[in-house]
Amino acid sequence: MRLTLLTLAIVSTRACWFTSKAKSIKHIQHYMDHHSVGSSAATARGANKDMGIARSDLQLVEDDLPAALRWVVHKVGGIDSIMKRCDTNGDDFVAYTEATTARKCLTDCWKQTTVMLFLN
Repeated sequence: MRLTLLTLAIVSTRACWFTSKAKSIKHIQHYMDHHSVGSSAATARGANKDMGIARSDLQLVEDDLPAALRWVVHKVGGIDSIMKRCDTNGDDFVAYTEATTARKCLTDCWKQTTVMLFLN
């Protein structure tokens, strides 16, 4: 119970003490490197999993998540919202450098915390 309250308190604050956008993106990179997610769209662009994530790969990741985590994805607006916020050039592929520089991508502490806690 105390852990839940602490987590809620951390997530509800504006300051992120334990994570950052950069750490969250590194965590996503690590997750993608250690899970078999591949896309013909990413391959067609000459990209690999170290460079970013395609919309189709993001959908595959979401499909593999437990129901509670899929709820979190939908809570932030779903994959369309994630792509709108993080895919600044609109090519349906979010490069990690693109996500890092996007002003609206992974800006909330609770989103960063969720990435860090659940993408293991």
